[in-house]
Amino acid sequence: MVNVTEALVKYGCTQTADPLVFTKQSGVDFIHMSIHVDDFYVISNKTELLDDLYSYLKKQYGEVTRKSGDVLEYLGMSVCRDSCTGNIKISQPVYCDKIIEITGVNKSKGERTPMAVVLPTAHDDDVAVDKTRYLEGVGLINYLATYTRPDLLFPLSRVAQECSKPTQKYYRAIQRIVRHIDHTKDYGITYKHDEDFRLIAHVDASYNQYPDGKGHQGYTISLGHNNGSFMAKSSKLKLVTLSSTESEYVALCNYAK
Repeated sequence: MVNVTEALVKYGCTQTADPLVFTKQSGVDFIHMSIHVDDFYVISNKTELLDDLYSYLKKQYGEVTRKSGDVLEYLGMSVCRDSCTGNIKISQPVYCDKIIEITGVNKSKGERTPMAVVLPTAHDDDVAVDKTRYLEGVGLINYLATYTRPDLLFPLSRVAQECSKPTQKYYRAIQRIVRHIDHTKDYGITYKHDEDFRLIAHVDASYNQYPDGKGHQGYTISLGHNNGSFMAKSSKLKLVTLSSTESEYVALCNYAK
């Protein structure tokens, strides 16, 4: 069987800076595609080009499943294009249901926020919980936060810091995040087609947030001032700063790199 990259290059496609993103252009006509193992996500300005690519892939690999329309599923994500505005929204409502099912969290009480400002205390706060179950919860949330829910990156970072010795206190925090996910399954990221393509970064940091004196940092990067984020991160600072100004300066330095 022909290697996928070799087959696409032979078809006339060119690899971009990302080796898993290919493009083929002829005048104003184009095909752009991203691949992940055997999943292709392809866009074009002409249906004929999509039909021709489909025929080529069938000839190379036999049976090829094809889906099209304004709502597509790709790598667990729902990709929806608004035909009126041209905006594209990515979300993971089906995966959210999977998280809720696997964790078995009681859905009777939805949470409007993923984490309380101060975590509530209880008599069993320091009681250890099953590490495998805890890691499973963190992993499930991580996949969602990384792809379509950057708003969950901060609470995810907080519970992920307790993976070595998880306790009931932080497992309850995971359960709250899942209840919030159930309350916000349709949340996602919207990319506007009419935004200017300027690279915009927002960076922030806190000071002396943790018992060891360290703060927390986070950033989002987008194309266009009001556009959806395409890259985001939230993490504990690696050094102790002496003021909130220094925390923000360190965070800005870290992410400017």
